[in-house]
Amino acid sequence: MSSNHISPFTSMSQQKKYYWVMFYLWGFFLFPSQAHPFDLTDLSLEDLMAIEVTLVSRKQGTLFETPAAVSVLTRDDLHRAGVTSIPEALRLVTGVQVARIDANKWAVSARGLNGRFAQQLLVLIDGRTIYTPLFSGVFWEMHDVMLEDVNHIEIIRGPGGTLWGSNAINGIINIVTNNASETQGSHIKVGTGTEERGFVSARYGRQINPNTSFRTYGKFFARDAFVDATGQHVPDNWHMSQLGVRLDQSHAKKGNLTFQGDMFAGTRGQIYRFPTLTTPFVEEIDNDTRLNGGNLLGRFTRLVGDTGEMSLQMYYDHTMWRDTLIAETRNTYDLDFQHRFKWGTQQEITCGLGYRLSQDHLQNGRWTTVNQSKRSLV
Repeated sequence: MSSNHISPFTSMSQQKKYYWVMFYLWGFFLFPSQAHPFDLTDLSLEDLMAIEVTLVSRKQGTLFETPAAVSVLTRDDLHRAGVTSIPEALRLVTGVQVARIDANKWAVSARGLNGRFAQQLLVLIDGRTIYTPLFSGVFWEMHDVMLEDVNHIEIIRGPGGTLWGSNAINGIINIVTNNASETQGSHIKVGTGTEERGFVSARYGRQINPNTSFRTYGKFFARDAFVDATGQHVPDNWHMSQLGVRLDQSHAKKGNLTFQGDMFAGTRGQIYRFPTLTTPFVEEIDNDTRLNGGNLLGRFTRLVGDTGEMSLQMYYDHTMWRDTLIAETRNTYDLDFQHRFKWGTQQEITCGLGYRLSQDHLQNGRWTTVNQSKRSLV
């Protein structure tokens, strides 16, 4: 059984125990955490119904008034569940099917039809779409966040293509992280276990001036390989590291500005079995997949009058994965503008425009060949 707590050192030598304890105590005193977990038991029933969501109508509204099947995972839910990844957190949501294929791969879907290459589920991180047009799905092992910085996760089970595009057929998942002003001070987390061999995450936030705050973070984890039916380890271990920064500026008259970026790199274990014409008529290839990428996002929002709002968001996303079967390099450029205003006393109009350019470069492997190695999708 996997252990995600800091205390279990049973499989380590006495010397390693000492180093881990000293490292943790050093981090505790050097980076005292100033963030307190959000406790839902402090809220009344009225407050619970007033939890704000934005997915259904692309504006903030209360959960109770939302005319859709919406679930919300708060940061308190994530803290109490002890999850260490986004797919594990989604297991807490009714109607979302999450299956773990091996130590580094997940299958996530809503309303059934789940599989490694499940499609028609739109996933966003702070408004940035993370699906790949290679199969209109998500490589979950390539995308991660610092869970201590997540404010909430919104999930719609059902179509939302009118507002969010053709990929939002089965549902939408929106991962929303905290404003930089809400993550001030220092935080460090260190742990080890039998399956999660080691993980560490650190964050530092500071206020630049009364209207501007920033935070920066870094995290690393190493997860052990699974075992097969005979008790032998299979080569599907997983190592990832990630760095990120976010800056938020809020001004009542000038509007709100957000700038953030992330970069990651790692490897995942992978084994392929290919048929051959000679005994034993199968060839096993043990080859690690290299993963890396990064993104930059900027967003500006401003109130127009007493009830209107304008927002402009731009981001650039780069991902690359390479193994024996095939290699893909993808660059995505996205622009989204939205204007919301009142019309009369009963109507509200939301309009806007969007542009996305996705460029990919596929490289043939030993067993695969693509006819068109480069594409540009608009």
